[in-house]
Amino acid sequence: MDASMLLAGPRGRRMLLLFALEASDAVEGDLNERVFAADLLLDPDPPTPVRMTSGGIELPENVFGHLAYMPLPAARRLDRNRASAPDPDAVSAAVERVVAAFDSTVLPDVSGEALAAALADAVSVARYWQPADGTDVLLAREELKDPLARVAERVAASPHADWWASPVAERSQHAMLWDGEDPVPPVDSSRTQLIELRRHLEEREKTARDEKWAGKVSAEWWSAPSWPITGPRTARLLPDGSPVGALLVEDDFGWEEGESIELEVPGGLRIFEIDGADAWVDLCRRFPIEVTEQKRGDWRRTTERDGPWVMPDWAAVAEEYDAVHLQVAAYLQAAGRALPVTDEAATVLAGWDPDATYWFTDRVRYVGERTRWVMNDDDKRIRWERAGG
Repeated sequence: MDASMLLAGPRGRRMLLLFALEASDAVEGDLNERVFAADLLLDPDPPTPVRMTSGGIELPENVFGHLAYMPLPAARRLDRNRASAPDPDAVSAAVERVVAAFDSTVLPDVSGEALAAALADAVSVARYWQPADGTDVLLAREELKDPLARVAERVAASPHADWWASPVAERSQHAMLWDGEDPVPPVDSSRTQLIELRRHLEEREKTARDEKWAGKVSAEWWSAPSWPITGPRTARLLPDGSPVGALLVEDDFGWEEGESIELEVPGGLRIFEIDGADAWVDLCRRFPIEVTEQKRGDWRRTTERDGPWVMPDWAAVAEEYDAVHLQVAAYLQAAGRALPVTDEAATVLAGWDPDATYWFTDRVRYVGERTRWVMNDDDKRIRWERAGG
C-alpha cells in the first residue's frame, strides 16, 4: 500500500490524525486540544456560538466540561449559529499550533489495536449529506500535508495494515445482522433485486428533475448497492476473530450488539476489486447511471462541486461480475471525494463500509449458526467480543 493513498481523501486523513492521537496516548494532550480549537474555527456548522479573535477562540462558559476525544456528530448539536466569521489571523494561528503539535508528537511502533481504533473512528464520522466538519477542513489544508505524510509513511509500512490493500478474503466472509433481522437472501438468477434498484434510481431521478429538487437533502446519499436491498453484504474477520462488519460501519444506529453468520463463497466467481479511486471511476465509466438531480443536494454539500453526477448501474455490473469488493485502502483514498468520470460528470463513493463485498449471485450461501457479538468500549477503544465469553 502506498502512503499517498492515505493522504488523498478525507477518511484517510482523518484516520491518520486519529492514529496519531491513539498511538501517542495524546487524548489529553496538546495535539487533541489544538485540533479541537481549530475545528471550531474552521467548521462551517459549529456546535456552539463561537467568537473568533486574533488571539484564538472564545466559548461561552461551561459549554463543555472537558475536551472531547474527537468532536463526533452527537456532540455537535448545541447551537448552529456562529457569532462571527472566523478571523483569518486566528485561523492561521490555530493551524500553526496544530502543525507544531504534530511535529512534537513521537509516533511509536504501530499496533493492530491502535490502527483498528483509528480506522473505526474515521469511518464512524463519515457524512455525505452535509459539509465537511472543521477537522476534515483542517486536515485538507496544505500546511497539514507534511505532518500527515509522516504518519502515513509509518502506517503504510506496518504489517498490521497489509490487509487494507488485499483482495476479498473468500474463505472468511461474514454478514452482520442487526436488531434481530434475518440474513438477506442471495440475488436470484434473474437479478430481480438489482433491476428493481435500477428502476428505483431512474424513477427517483425523473421525480427530482420534475420537482426541481436542486439543493434538497435527498435522504438517499449513498452510491453503494445497499438500498433497496440487493443481496448479501459481507466482510472478513479481524485477527482477533471479530467481524470487520461490526467494527467498520458508516452512519450506524448506535448498535451495541449484533449477530454474524458466515457466507460460503465457491471458487471461480468473478469479483471486481475496488483497489483505488481509479477502479471506482472505471466502474462508473463502464456502467453509468445518471443520478444528478437526486444526489446533487447531498454531494454538492459534501464535495463543494456542482454538476452532473453518475454512479454504477449495479444491474449492468452484475452482468459481468458476481461481486464487488471495496478494499480498505481504496475506501480511505476515495470515499467522500468528487472523482471525475468524464469531462462533464463526476461520482462519489459513499455509504460503502471498508472491506465490504456485495454479492450479485445465487451461488453463495449462508452456513453454520449465528454468532452473537457485544460491543466493549471500556478502554475508549471500541472492540467487539463474543457474547458470553
